[in-house]
Amino acid sequence: MIVGLFVGAGCTAHNDVTPTPSITLAIAPASGSVVQGGSVQVAVTVTGNSAFTGTVGLAVEGLPAGVTGSVTGTQVVGSVTTATVNITVAAAAAVGTSTLTVRGSGSGVTDATASYLLTVTAATTPNFSFTVGPATGLTVSPGYTALGTIAIARTLGFAGTVSFTMTGGPAGLTFSPAPASTVGTAASFGLAALTSVTPGSYTVIFHGTATGLAEQTATLAVVIGAIGSGNVALDFSACVPTSKPIWLATQDGSGPWTRGTGTADVYRFNVNAATGQVAWVTQTAATGYTVHQLVRQHDALVAGTQVICTAAGTKTINGTLSNLAVNLTANLYLGGSGVTRSVNGPFQIANVIDGNQDLVAYARSASVPGTGDRGLLRRAQNLAGGGTLGTVDMTGAESFVPVAAAMTASGGLAGDTFAYSMEYFTGAGANGCQLAVLYGDNPATATFTAYGIPASQQVASDFHALAFSASEAGNSAVRTIIQYFHTMAATSVTLPAVLPTPVFSSLGGPYRRLRATFTMPADYAGTAQLQYGDATGPSRFVIITADGGAFATQAGALALQDFTGVPGWDSTWGPVAATSTWSLTGISVPPATACQEGVKYAFSQRFGSF
Repeated sequence: MIVGLFVGAGCTAHNDVTPTPSITLAIAPASGSVVQGGSVQVAVTVTGNSAFTGTVGLAVEGLPAGVTGSVTGTQVVGSVTTATVNITVAAAAAVGTSTLTVRGSGSGVTDATASYLLTVTAATTPNFSFTVGPATGLTVSPGYTALGTIAIARTLGFAGTVSFTMTGGPAGLTFSPAPASTVGTAASFGLAALTSVTPGSYTVIFHGTATGLAEQTATLAVVIGAIGSGNVALDFSACVPTSKPIWLATQDGSGPWTRGTGTADVYRFNVNAATGQVAWVTQTAATGYTVHQLVRQHDALVAGTQVICTAAGTKTINGTLSNLAVNLTANLYLGGSGVTRSVNGPFQIANVIDGNQDLVAYARSASVPGTGDRGLLRRAQNLAGGGTLGTVDMTGAESFVPVAAAMTASGGLAGDTFAYSMEYFTGAGANGCQLAVLYGDNPATATFTAYGIPASQQVASDFHALAFSASEAGNSAVRTIIQYFHTMAATSVTLPAVLPTPVFSSLGGPYRRLRATFTMPADYAGTAQLQYGDATGPSRFVIITADGGAFATQAGALALQDFTGVPGWDSTWGPVAATSTWSLTGISVPPATACQEGVKYAFSQRFGSF
């Protein structure tokens, strides 16, 4: 453990030689014997000469398994600084002798060291020791609660009650053990910080006591962030007003729900547990509300800013469509946005993103698919907003005849009806993998002919995608598989597994809280999502989303939480009607980038009412 110590300068004599800065370190006593489950305190003295005025860090090195060292009680008097090294031996630590090194380090000086000979002896009476986690410490934002764990080691049959308290840390930091006393081997605790807590780094000391035994201690590093700080950030800034929160709350593991406030539509909070949750409410109309609940693993939450809405392009680009045959309909896409036209003449494509983008146009016959189809590609268009593409001539020199390929889908069920869309992705780098929908169709069987871009028109970063769907009889469920490939050629795809029908139960309360229990097939290891809402009356809906790892911790269920005790919550935001519609969605683990040869992506839904 490193602790900063300030070593003050002494008086400097007037002479012609400036001494070299240096520090010395001494410890007392130089050796000690500690019984398993016990601890010892060693005094450390750091002395700086007249030329050193820096900060010294102390570290304890050479600690054997089960032995920990911490530094407390730092005091500075003139050029001498004293501190205490606390050496704690776990009840299960091995018996034996070890040489520990206490090292003092400062900027511009040679490290100073001193040795301590530690002898661990066997316990002869029942005892205990404990450790606290996480080992890396806890981060707490003012106004929030962080959760930690306590692991208790018991030796020689000790089965008594152990109680826990905490000292140290700033004013306004509250310790809440659960339970406060235990005869078991594990407990948890919460550290709650008031909004008045001074941000900074602290070391807190946990005290474990049991009748007739010596007190045991353990330390934990605690960082108090500034108000509005945290290791998780949710960014709603690119959302339209109806998609921005009117209320938001967060939960760290199984801790309490805490209301959050945002700055410039960015909400920051801390998650220290394996999973975290965020809930927010959006107002979709004067009397319409949607409650969102997101459950994610810690590593996914802290991996980077969670962007809730992707910013749309800001440019509108004009053009004129010509030589479109009377029996054809054209899709025209540029920079991820598109427009459909069935007649010649002016067109506009809105929400085009900036940078070089490829114009992709495809004309298709709805009555006789594949008859008279035409394609067009125009590369690297970066027009100013309001600019024009000029004439897009579907029979001109830029145009071409699409190429055909046989497609086969397996995994369908009796009574399924089929649909597919042929998509095309262009662009490389930051502007890469931009979607253009060529066309959609409803084949009678799962074996059909599809059309796409000839190889002669392609560049290396271009990719086709076949999105094939099968709908169950009665449209109670739809399964979709998307497969990416560069060259238009014979392709086979396999539909993902059938989604189950959830078992619903009511959790009670002033609004309709439901729990949906189901087993999610492995094909949908990426995301599980449940939506339900009032089928009649004012619009009230719930969307619960869990990533695959987080869903695995939810006992095979998605359930709406109880927010009635969270400040600002209004129970009229939740569903109330007795008749509800619902949908269950399963999504596979998303690829790092879609534009790769052979990448597959599964997406399925099941629908119902109750």
